[in-house]
Amino acid sequence: MTSIIFIISFLVGIVSGYFLRILIAKRSLQSLETKISQKLKEAQQKADEILKKAEREISQRERFLYKRR
Repeated sequence: MTSIIFIISFLVGIVSGYFLRILIAKRSLQSLETKISQKLKEAQQKADEILKKAEREISQRERFLYKRR
């Protein structure tokens, strides 16, 4: 009788541990996806800032060249 309870408890522990590990892995994956998404947004914002700065510099240089003529 005791060995049957031990075996059942052991199997329940294995199954519950397996599902707990899956749950933790899914949460970890969601957290990683959130971080990656945030990094992509930051990179896009920086790229937009760089493009705007480059466009301003080009505009300023064009105005300077037109004034020299």
